[in-house]
Amino acid sequence: MGEFEKVRKHFNTKITPEMKKFVDECVLTSSRYIFTHRSGRHQYGYCTHCQKDFENKETLKHGSVITCPECGSKCHVRASGKGHKHLRDFAYFVYYDKSIHDDKSIVAKGYFVERDYSGDIRSVETGYQIHAVYLFCPGEKGIMYQLNTWSKRWESHKSVYPLRRTTMAGMKNCVSLESISKAVRGTPFQYSTWEKYSDDDFVRFFSLAAQYPSVEYLTKIGFGEAIEAKLRGWPNYGSINWRGKSIQQVLRLPKQMIKPVIRSQEKINLQTLRMIQMACKDGSKFTTDEVIKIVQGIGGSIDPNDLGKASKPFTIRKTLNYLKKQTEKDKQFYNSPAGVLYMLADYQRFCKELGMDLNDEYIHFPPHLRRQHNNLMKQVEVQRDALLDKKILKRYRALKRYIFLANDLMIRPAKSAQELISEGEKLHHCVGTYVKSYADGETNILFVRRKSAPDVPYVTVEVRGNEIRQAYGHNDTLPTSMVKKFLDEFSMTKLNRKYEKRESLWA
Repeated sequence: MGEFEKVRKHFNTKITPEMKKFVDECVLTSSRYIFTHRSGRHQYGYCTHCQKDFENKETLKHGSVITCPECGSKCHVRASGKGHKHLRDFAYFVYYDKSIHDDKSIVAKGYFVERDYSGDIRSVETGYQIHAVYLFCPGEKGIMYQLNTWSKRWESHKSVYPLRRTTMAGMKNCVSLESISKAVRGTPFQYSTWEKYSDDDFVRFFSLAAQYPSVEYLTKIGFGEAIEAKLRGWPNYGSINWRGKSIQQVLRLPKQMIKPVIRSQEKINLQTLRMIQMACKDGSKFTTDEVIKIVQGIGGSIDPNDLGKASKPFTIRKTLNYLKKQTEKDKQFYNSPAGVLYMLADYQRFCKELGMDLNDEYIHFPPHLRRQHNNLMKQVEVQRDALLDKKILKRYRALKRYIFLANDLMIRPAKSAQELISEGEKLHHCVGTYVKSYADGETNILFVRRKSAPDVPYVTVEVRGNEIRQAYGHNDTLPTSMVKKFLDEFSMTKLNRKYEKRESLWA
């Protein structure tokens, strides 16, 4: 049995009276028309909703909206003679049900529904086509299959998502809340707290609730923000252990912190929770109220995980004190502690690159961060340039075989990064951007110079795979005929060995 067949056995695909009622009263409520026609001096109307004829006491105007005198529903007036050739209403809705194979699981079906009024208006029927099916089994990730309308095959998706955001966008979308209530009754999903959230058509919510029972815990203790963030793809900062089997595990907190946190949950957002978790681990010994005030003070500008990385091996308390002092010391430069934190992170990366000991408190937290950051940045640039020049010098030695002289010209490899940059600046072309690729051996850059001025840029040449790829002079101009002859001779002599014994073009 194929994977889709295993899923399909959970579904009852019959169009039930309850589903028809939902479509009629909620999904296609705007698909109600009164078509008018005349017989002599009298105007008559036909209501597509109640399917009754009546004589109009007043003339109904095409395009107006009136209440049907027979059934009391709001209807759009259409004159039969004004054409309904292209009149077609459609929408998408999701309907839930219990699995017919497993009494603990629930299913959802996404229907494209339409009414076509282009033909006989008295025989219009509602068409139903399933475009997506979802299966939610407790303890498992939600399963989604979507109909490929071209191949007519059902295709699985790695993750569950609502079609109203993709293929069914741009049309009316509905979900039957009543069908959800009936479907979850008597199943583990009855306690999932789905009714407290607004998640499009709830397919992402039930996928989350099926996989993680912690959804119920989090809602009941007031941390619904975590679920909202998870559903919408917002950051959780690693504050929730979704697979946790108890509140202590879910909140990643020691037992003694659970009650204070739950008591203050209205003031605790996910950033605050993450900060409390990290402070408990590193010995900062913050009270819950202290952390709340700290997060309120720095706003939502700092990711607690960034703060944690910048703190190790010291405490978050020490780092926060440092950020505060630096902000006060350099008020003209820092707008908030977040700016200090980002610079501190940069500074610490420079320290690692230079091999400095960040376990030393003086190095980890320099007295004047901005000054030391800028000093280290220069050192790093020098070190990087030195490493690059070392690689380029090694390349130069390997490429010395390309050195060639003829007539009044010479050609040789580039010797340093600065030489490449100067070449580009003086000739006004982009060879300066080739520094890294040249150093890494991805390409070969050679300089054509006059023998009488060996240090003055003249023409730059790129060689790859034993052939000249490009050669440009000042402002990307092509070489002169003299330089072209020189490059042909160079190519024959140095790049193509079979021409080694040929007579020189300069003879």
